[in-house]
Amino acid sequence: MRLSPRLLKLAAKVPDYAVVADIGTDHALLPIYLVSTGKCPRAVAVELKEGPYQAARTAIESFNMSGSVDLRRGDGLKPVVPGEVDAVVIAGMGAEQMIRILEESPQVRASVPWFVLQPMEDAPKLRGYLVTHGFRLADEELVRDGDEIYEIICAAPGQEHIEDELLLEVGPRNVERRDPLLPELIERRIQRYRRILIQVEQGRTQRAVEAMREIQERIRRLDALARAVTRHD
Repeated sequence: MRLSPRLLKLAAKVPDYAVVADIGTDHALLPIYLVSTGKCPRAVAVELKEGPYQAARTAIESFNMSGSVDLRRGDGLKPVVPGEVDAVVIAGMGAEQMIRILEESPQVRASVPWFVLQPMEDAPKLRGYLVTHGFRLADEELVRDGDEIYEIICAAPGQEHIEDELLLEVGPRNVERRDPLLPELIERRIQRYRRILIQVEQGRTQRAVEAMREIQERIRRLDALARAVTRHD
């Protein structure tokens, strides 16, 4: 089985020998890979939508994995029993949806020691939620897949002290280890803020002026961070 670079990196972040749940499993490629390679003894694959659910069923059966990959129909973590799994993967959806999933299953959330999260958008918002709801950002990594750079966040129960909220923008662990893709991620963030700035500049209200100053300051600080992480000590 060949996985995309994004899925391979997600698989690498799952602890060895963990019983894993893949939420929003789509075609169940990740849990099939984790079990078939021996990294995980068994997996729970959860899918809500009918089409992907049937596709996952077909894939699991074709790989003869029905005994070790348990496919369940349902929303988020609701089909998972508290204490049943050692790790949870939630990938390929927006931060808002991920936060909703975590919020709606507090008992399951509290029982899981390791989360592998890959938001498609609003990663800073997801980090902010995690650090204010009893999680530490245990590991982070960026991965290029096609033209996109994806942010992978591994969260574990604990406390995370963030001295500068700018770190939530790009990930404190990414900054600490100077992820090779971090300068490009920062540049993409800056370009997005510049596009927003052009829109805000059309306003004439006091709030628009204040927003412009905030965005300009955010751009300045991100630019300084980019120079810092690319500096050779």
